[in-house]
Amino acid sequence: MPIHRNGNLSTVPLQEFVLEGFKGGMEMQAIFFSVFLALYLVTVLGNLTMVMVITLDARLHSPMYFFLKNLSFLDLCYSSVIAPSALANFFSSSKVISFVGCATQLFFFSLLGTTEALLLAIMAYDRFMAICNPLRYPVTMGHVICTRLVLGAYCGGCLNSIVETSLTFKLPFCGPNRIEHYFCDVLPLLRLACANTALNERILFSICGFILLGATLGILTSYGYITVTILRMPSGSKRHKVFSTCGSHLMAVCLFYGTGFVIYGQPGAMESKEQGKVVSIFYTLVIPMLNPLIYSLRNKDVKDALRRLAQRRLKGEGDVSSSRPRYQFQHSESHPALQQHGVLLILRPVVHSTDAYLRIVTTHRIGNLSVEPLQEFVLEGFRGGTEIQALLSAAFLALYVGTILGNLTMVVVITLDTRLHSPMYFFLKNLSLLDLCYSSVIAPNALANFFSSSKVITFAGCATQLFFFSLLATTETFLLAVMAYDRFVAICRPLRYPVTMCPSICAYLVLGSYCAGCLNSTVQTSLTFMLPFCSGNHIDHFFCDVSPLLQLACADTALNELLLFGLCGFIIVSTTLAVLVSYGCITVTILKMRSGSRGHKVFSTCGSHLTAVSLFYGTLFVMYAQPGAVESMEQGKVISIFYTLVIPMLNPLIYSLRNKDVKDALRRLRQRQAGL
Repeated sequence: MPIHRNGNLSTVPLQEFVLEGFKGGMEMQAIFFSVFLALYLVTVLGNLTMVMVITLDARLHSPMYFFLKNLSFLDLCYSSVIAPSALANFFSSSKVISFVGCATQLFFFSLLGTTEALLLAIMAYDRFMAICNPLRYPVTMGHVICTRLVLGAYCGGCLNSIVETSLTFKLPFCGPNRIEHYFCDVLPLLRLACANTALNERILFSICGFILLGATLGILTSYGYITVTILRMPSGSKRHKVFSTCGSHLMAVCLFYGTGFVIYGQPGAMESKEQGKVVSIFYTLVIPMLNPLIYSLRNKDVKDALRRLAQRRLKGEGDVSSSRPRYQFQHSESHPALQQHGVLLILRPVVHSTDAYLRIVTTHRIGNLSVEPLQEFVLEGFRGGTEIQALLSAAFLALYVGTILGNLTMVVVITLDTRLHSPMYFFLKNLSLLDLCYSSVIAPNALANFFSSSKVITFAGCATQLFFFSLLATTETFLLAVMAYDRFVAICRPLRYPVTMCPSICAYLVLGSYCAGCLNSTVQTSLTFMLPFCSGNHIDHFFCDVSPLLQLACADTALNELLLFGLCGFIIVSTTLAVLVSYGCITVTILKMRSGSRGHKVFSTCGSHLTAVSLFYGTLFVMYAQPGAVESMEQGKVISIFYTLVIPMLNPLIYSLRNKDVKDALRRLRQRQAGL
């Protein structure tokens, strides 16, 4: 066996490593195993579906979908490098990975990650050519050039991976062999080296910085030209279509590059091992899972291809949507018998169906229009055949189960452990309870409807769902602002904290959040359901939300929209302002601290809350800041998945994995149960 000499120290090189993974007992390991398995299964199903659909449908054989197919293939391989090994280690006693196996995992992880970063930049260039130079597009983005661009991305990834892997594994490893991560990554490996790694770190981060900044600059330049071109377009509908085409790619870019900047832009990122693990879950599992959903649910061509593939597999069976009752308005001038009764408009079924009827209870009269109120609605959900419904139901079930397990664990741990009976954890327990109820208002009904033929929800049931959805969402918005204020008092006014945030004040603040949520929900629900509904009963969503309901109303909804969005805007802006002011004061206080370690500890304490705030508020801003957001129901459905299922699932992981007190409480609870 060769001997490495480092100065006057002779060391025997390690032959294997131990992947520490996530700390915690069997309960915690079971939760992580369930989350990882669910995310990985959805990733495999989603990306395989995208690759198969784009390959089989000739209408998708274009440069944009060629790159999208390669992105799906990359995401599939990318997560497969990490997830199977991580899943096997959750309940393994040894968690050993060989020296060669660790080097191989790092090589392919770096190769595929770098390739995806470069491929996203190439996709931005493709959109630039298609929008800004449409006449030259067929020549500039020919099949040969597209293939060379993808091959170039792989070559760039391979070159970076060779440099990273060789530089890392040329170092002597002579100390402990326990890697503080759930896979072999550069930073935790450098901590184990028994040599000076300063040169390695400079070289590695210079290469990574060059790739990230170069790719980001290419994307920003491409979308800068695209924005200028869009603003010059005279047609508003064409402008909206272009924004919609680029929206999916922009969302994928923000998710992938955002996690990269978060892990390297946070204070003390290299030292924060737990934070690195949490962020790694995003770019190794969550993002590869979300990419096919983002591209398929927001892309009409992909959905049409899925529909054609499903029809082909069903051997000519009719589309399920053909059995829906469709109604058209017909003027009563052609019906004198109706005209003499003052009815100027009637509904008649266009396609015969057994459920094509309206139950008549009372009649509303608006001017010269008589309409019969609906007694039930049909939730359209997500369009597509059996395959896409099965994929979505698996994703919804996985996210909902993860939400229940994570938030219930947080509530139980904070309730049972007396060391966590403080204002911060009191608010955190209420946040977990809110997330649990919030997703439970939506997910069970959505899961039941995926394979249901009717997908009917009663008028009262729809109003009830909207009321509780609005109540819990508004309450969470205010509660996140209250939690920011709690951190402000704890850090900026520590001597006054026990008095200012006493139990009664904390209870009043939570109660006030619920009262504000109830008030907003009452206004929204009453204003919405006071409208007459006669424009069909099919809600183009997977739950009862305000925007799709307003589209069914047969009265002028301008005043409703003005009041509702004015109220929502006031809530979002006021709570965001409270969060920004609180963290502005916190930042000033931290900068005045003489101790760097104390400042880093404060940043770490606030990091979990900032992440939760960014996720929740970010989806709301994306939903209302996108061009044509109210009219784009498909886009609204995708974003709704984030704030109804993904964020409630991620919140307990963010708070538990980055919080030493919660992890210690989980360990004590497990020891107490083992002692019994």
